[in-house]
Order: sequence, then C-alpha cells, then structure tokens
Amino acid sequence: MPRHEIALPGCRVVPLAHYLKSLAVLRLVAQQVDPSARGRFDGDTFVLTSEIGRSGLMRFFLEEYRPSAVISPWNGGSGFYQKGNRDALIAIRDAKGERFRPYAQVIRTGERVLASRGISRKPTKDEKEDLLTACRAALPPAALEWLDASLVLTADGPKYPPLLGTGGNDGRLDFTYNFMQRLLDLLDTATGAPLPGARATLAGALFEEAVDTGSHKAIGQFFPGSAGGPNATTGFEGDAAINPWDFVLMIEGTLVFSTAAVRRMEADRHDALAYPFTVCAAPVGYGNAADSEGQSSRGEIWLPVWRRAAGFPEVKALFSEGRARVGRRPARDGVDFARAVATLGVDRGVSEFQRYGFHLRNGLAFFATPLSRHAVQRNEGAHLVDEIDSWLQAVRRRLSSAPSSVATAHRETERAIMNLCRQDTSDTVQRLLVCLGAFQASLAASRAFTEKARIQPVPLLSGKWLTAADDGAVEFRLAAALAGGGGVFGDRFFPMRRHVDPVEPHGKGTGRRVVWRKETGREVVSRSGSLVTWLNRILARRIILATGEGTDSWSDSSRSPAGIRDLASFLDARTDDRRLGDLFQGLLLVDWYDVAGDRAPTAGKRHRPDALFALLKLCFAGREVRGIRVPLHGAIQAKAGAGDGARAAELAVRRLRGSGLPPLVRSIARTGESVLRTSAALLFPLGSYEIESLADRILGPRVESEETAETGGESES
Repeated sequence: MPRHEIALPGCRVVPLAHYLKSLAVLRLVAQQVDPSARGRFDGDTFVLTSEIGRSGLMRFFLEEYRPSAVISPWNGGSGFYQKGNRDALIAIRDAKGERFRPYAQVIRTGERVLASRGISRKPTKDEKEDLLTACRAALPPAALEWLDASLVLTADGPKYPPLLGTGGNDGRLDFTYNFMQRLLDLLDTATGAPLPGARATLAGALFEEAVDTGSHKAIGQFFPGSAGGPNATTGFEGDAAINPWDFVLMIEGTLVFSTAAVRRMEADRHDALAYPFTVCAAPVGYGNAADSEGQSSRGEIWLPVWRRAAGFPEVKALFSEGRARVGRRPARDGVDFARAVATLGVDRGVSEFQRYGFHLRNGLAFFATPLSRHAVQRNEGAHLVDEIDSWLQAVRRRLSSAPSSVATAHRETERAIMNLCRQDTSDTVQRLLVCLGAFQASLAASRAFTEKARIQPVPLLSGKWLTAADDGAVEFRLAAALAGGGGVFGDRFFPMRRHVDPVEPHGKGTGRRVVWRKETGREVVSRSGSLVTWLNRILARRIILATGEGTDSWSDSSRSPAGIRDLASFLDARTDDRRLGDLFQGLLLVDWYDVAGDRAPTAGKRHRPDALFALLKLCFAGREVRGIRVPLHGAIQAKAGAGDGARAAELAVRRLRGSGLPPLVRSIARTGESVLRTSAALLFPLGSYEIESLADRILGPRVESEETAETGGESES
C-alpha cells in the first residue's frame, strides 16, 4: 500500500501537552490500525508516516479509536466514590458503544476491588497502599499501563514521578476522571459515534485548524498557556480553555512511559526516583531560574526529539531504556543530564532533548515549563567536567548547611557547566574555569564550613583545560604566565598558587592532589583591592620569602612565560584587569606539571619595552642576564610599589651597574599609578629571549668590574 507522510502542526515539541499528543498519535495508530506506522519530528512538528492519509487519520479517531482504560480508584476524585462527581465514570461503565467495552470492563473491575476491600470513600494512606497492591493484582494488563506510568510500589510505599503529579492527579484535578469527561464531550456512549463538533476540534488538535472549543475545563500542568489565571487574556484574569481532543490525546501519550516505570523506577542511594529521562531539578540554564525552584520543583523531564522516522516499538524501547549517564553513574539532576547529552551518554538516535521543569507558578499550581533545548552532539569540552565530578557530588550533598557565598559559587559553577554542555567554545570553558576559581576562593574564606563538612579544595585540573580555555586573548596569556609561575628560593619551591590559596600538594604522580593546609601561613596574601594592588602584594611577599630563605638572587619562571607584546598592553592599561584577575585565579587550579612543555610567548610585531619596566625587570629577571645573576634587592620593588619610580630607577641603576651590567640611562623621573602598574608587571615571568631583548634595549656593553661601570658604562637617554 502507498505510504503517506502527514505533518501534524498541532503535535509539537512544546508545550508538553502537544509533545504527549505526538506520542499518542504514533502509539494509537500503530496499535489499533497500522502496525507499520512511523513517526519523526521535522523541526518542532511531528510527522506521521502511515498507510492511512490525512482523511484516514481523521476517520480513525472519529470512528474507530478505542480509548485506553485509565482509572485511579486510589484517588478521591476518580469518580469511584459517592462523595464527588461520578456521572462520567457511570456513563462509560454503562456505555453500549463497542469502542467503550474494554474501558467499561476495567471500571467494573476497579469497583469490585473496592468492594472486596470494603472501601466506599477516599482511602486513607494505609488503605491506599493495600488498594494499590490489589489493583495491580486484579486489573488486566491494558489497565496496568496507567498505574505503571503514574506511580510505582516500593518497600517505602508508593513513589510518584512528576509527569503525572501525585499518582494521576494534580491537587484536586484527577486526570483519569477528566479524561472520561472529555471523552463524553466527543463521543456518544450509546453508539460510539462522534458528537457534533468532534470533527472540528480533532482538526484543531491535529492540524491547528481554527476552532472555537467553547470548553472552559482544566488541563492541569501540561499546557500552561491554556490554564487560565492572571494575565491569561486581555482582562485581568482568564478562564482555562482547552480542546477536548488535546486532553484525551495528552493522557494517551503518557502511557508510553508505563513500561519504563515498571522496569526502571527505583530509589538509588540518594533517594532519587528513576523514571525515563527524569531527574531532580537544577535551577540553572534558563532565563528566570531562581534558587527557590530547586526546592519547590517536582523535578525535570528531558524529552527526546528524533529526526529519523521510527516505529512505535523503537520509540517504546527508547523510553523503556531511556536513561542518561555521567561516567558510570546515572544522571541525578538537570546539570548531570546536560553533561550526559553533551558527552553522548544517552540512548542513540536522539537529535535533541527538550528540557521541562515542573515548577510552582503564581504560588498556586505546578506547570510543565519549557526550559531549554539541548542538541545531542559530541562536546569535548564537557568531558573536562569529569575531572571534578566526584568533588562536585560531595559538595552537592553538603550544600544545605553551606554559607550563602558557597551556595552562590556552586550555582554559578553549575550554570557555567550547563552553558559549556550546550556550546563547546573557549569562552564557555573559560567561564567555567573562572567560576571554579571563585568557588575555590569562597571555600577558602569559609574554612569553618569546609572543615566541618569535610569538603576538599577544588581538584587539580589537567593541562587539557589550558588548551580548551585559550581564546587567544592577551588577558588569558598573561593570566597563564602568572598562574604557571614559580621560583626556587633557597632549596624550596614556591608556586604562585601558594600566595592565593591555603592549600598544599599531596601525593605524587597520578595521585597528586591538593589539600587544605592546617595553617593559612604567611605566604597567602589578601585578594582585596585592584589587580595591580594584589600583584604588588604577591611580589612583595615573594621577595620576603626569598630573603627569608637566605638567597641573594631572584628565581622565577613559568611554564607559560609572558611576552613583551602582552606586557606592553598591561603596562599601558589596555587590558581588562578584572578578567585577567579572574582568569589568574581560575588557572591557578591547573596542574602545571601536566602541561606539556613550555608554552612560548605569542610572536608578533616587536614592541619597544617601557624603559622603567626594562630597568626594573632586569633586577628581577628570574634568570641570568648576559650570563650574570643579578643579586636580589627588595628595596627596588618597595619604592616602585609605593609609586616612587625615580627612586626605584636609581636603585636599579646602581644594582645593575654593580653587577657589571651598566644601564644606558642614568635616571627616570616617574611617579604615580603608572609606576604601581610597572611594579605589578614585575611579577610576570619572562622567557630568556624576552629578558635578552630587555637587556639589549636598556643596557650598554657588559663590563668586568664596578669601577669600569662607574667610569665608562653610562650614557644619558
């Protein structure tokens, strides 16, 4: 038979009700009329491929469709109890139309179960658990689909996935009874024939044809736009307005989740309920995210969108086995799921996932809120998060008692992870690196909490982060030069991180990590003030440490030395100092022993270095200058750090001349902020080539003695 492709603009990815309609159309057509039917999404629109065309699809639902038997006798509003509306349930139970026969039999079975338990009013909690067990034993397989989709029985009592509220109802709205009511709006129970208006509303539900439903009934959490309430129309408040077919097909679509509920719905060691593509809420990754939604939300569901046509058995298998894994563990929240999507840790054949959150809105009801769309694609940057996964898990478990600064840093980090999973760029990796640096700073400032909660510092990051975060910007290169710096003073090595974090290395090789130091130590300096102030503070402390170790020379180097071209930008205040400082703090977390080789400075047009910087830097070169090690003289930096450039230059000229390296300048008259910046720039390690270029710029010919330097090594400039 010929195959027909039928685009269904009324069945879309958003809102959730329309996505569920897509599942319902494929399921019902495949099970009741054409087993070979297939479906896919073209953009946001569901496309059905079947032996029946558009007219055949309309005829099927209007004349042949047999409603699924969904009942919830465990709920007070289900129609099974005298106290409450029972008309719809009775009408279907006593229906004469052939298409209602299976449904009527299931309702009678439910009534017999209640009678056998002597239950005639809404069951108590203890009665409910017993009733659920009895229903599972007595109901036919077709009726168990609804039970399995809406709840599961565990040793700790019934558990409820967020898709169907609390066991098939949302507050006072019982989904099954409303399903029965909407069926009565569409079909005649005596004959099974469609009622007037059923054809028009079906065309509206499937093909988005204009129709006046005239139905002001509740649809629950699935379609926020039709729920009514404040600002829902041109007036102050609007009524709910739904198409009866929307509700019917929406409930039919939820049954696709049934098999998965039986096979996978279980509590893990963190008490999280396993359900197809469902995780705990993560209040990050969308515009109106708020911290409170993490507590008030029922959770999140990530619904698969597939572009290749698939039959219902394939789709059913996708949902039955639908899971997302991060490494070897299941995803637990929205951030984990985003990581799983980005690292292809989900079932194959899916093109995208639409993320929904079940959030409390207007302080009244839960709505399935569309949050974001995530493409399934290889994302190498997202794999970097694996390095901090176990640490993040440990932090999450202890956040309830964390100070607000730590909680904020955690939220910003998770937001950065979510962004990285959606888009793998140097900017998103860099943003995560900056957030981790700020997270480390907040933990260091909250030592009482970290000690009590036993939270360790941010783990060492591999050298892959350095490559992935490199956007080619001058701020990144300068930050890397600082973060990768260190020096040997006496017989001890002092890495740059020692002045920022109260941590120390522990272990060797692959087991290398950092732990908190028992004492903060005099090496750590305050982060307060501007970047220039901070760097001057670190430089002064390193000089003190060097002299304290009994050395008379300055030793400093970096696995990623700075270039004169970049330093010129810093000296001229053309860099974004805030960004540079944030990157420096983040790059300190990198395990620089894992960085392959020394990163050469960026080549480019040569810059004539600032004369004052050149003069001072040769006194703090970190290596030999023309074969001579210049003795350390801390007073030079002290004067420069106080803004006295003239005096600093004078001392530097004396020190270099006395070392047999006569400068071509006698003095440099400069004071103020530019001198402070020049002093801060001394902390940036330079490579040997850059040091020699400074020497060529500012020094005359090398002399053999101080006396020679005094008489013939100077010239004015």
